[in-house]
Amino acid sequence: MGIRQKVCLHTGRAEPVAPPVRERSHAARAFLWGVAILAVAGCVVALALPKKLEKPPPLAPVHFFNDYAQLVSPQFAAGKDFWVQVSPRAQFVTVIYSRSPADSIDEFTTSAANAWKIGQAGANNGLILFIFREEHTMRLEVAYGLESTLTDLDSRTILEDIIAPSFAKGDFEGGLDAGIEAILAKLNAAEDIRSGRRASAARYFIAGVRNLPSIARVAWARFLAEETKGRIGMSIFASVFAGIFFSGAVPLIEALPSFLLLPWRLWKSPTLRNLQRSELRQQFAPGQFFRRPPPVFGEIAKDVEGADMFRGIIGAVRILTVVLILLTGMSVMVGGLGHFGGAGATVIWRPH
Repeated sequence: MGIRQKVCLHTGRAEPVAPPVRERSHAARAFLWGVAILAVAGCVVALALPKKLEKPPPLAPVHFFNDYAQLVSPQFAAGKDFWVQVSPRAQFVTVIYSRSPADSIDEFTTSAANAWKIGQAGANNGLILFIFREEHTMRLEVAYGLESTLTDLDSRTILEDIIAPSFAKGDFEGGLDAGIEAILAKLNAAEDIRSGRRASAARYFIAGVRNLPSIARVAWARFLAEETKGRIGMSIFASVFAGIFFSGAVPLIEALPSFLLLPWRLWKSPTLRNLQRSELRQQFAPGQFFRRPPPVFGEIAKDVEGADMFRGIIGAVRILTVVLILLTGMSVMVGGLGHFGGAGATVIWRPH
């Protein structure tokens, strides 16, 4: 279907005619159909997948340092319990078992961490060091609020290079002493770096995007644990947001050529090439300027296909808004206290 055009009486150039309302409503109908299809697909998945039956988590630890396997002396455990509880950077808990209660250590530790909700309200700054004596395995679980401070690589480095060598020699107290100190030092150093920075929407957005994989895992686990009614509600909610997101993504993608070709189109613009000083002086005269915007702006916008770029900008704003709302909503849904998404590291030490 060709683009209808009309001839401008002032410039003599052909200009596109705005599509009728029927054509413009095509995008709205496509959006509604997309939402409906996604919602139906989500409902089908909700009905088809069996409910995931979760084992009840173990009882929450009552201390910051909990040695259920007699790995260290009671005096050492009491000293570490007092030391870590006064740290303002994180709520740091150590739990030592003889063996893992489940087949998968990582699944058990993540499930237990989320059930215990270790961390301070609003900060999500929980840390849990799990140690399984007979399996020679340790796991550091890091809550959402500390994932950018104590990365998976940092966690693995501390476990492998500081704690594991001492454990391999049977020096459990020395390994725990050095490892806990290294973790707290890492948190303190990161806090000192951030102390001079102000919080901003950009940092919040970047942090939220960084945590999207973890949030997605939590949302999927919630979906599997819900009854059919809850799954259908989550499916409809996700479909609406997906539809809004793509309704912004499509015009943004369509506008990319206009943004990329902007310098070339400005250079080739007939309006800019044929500008006359007298005409500009007349359009920007105070009386004329405040009565109506200078027509040269509209002419240049047509030359560079400014309407497409404007729709692309609106689409980008829509995407950012939806993502921010979604991140906020997901944070509320998964809880703001001590939530863990699987960040951290698992290391096995081998006795000498």
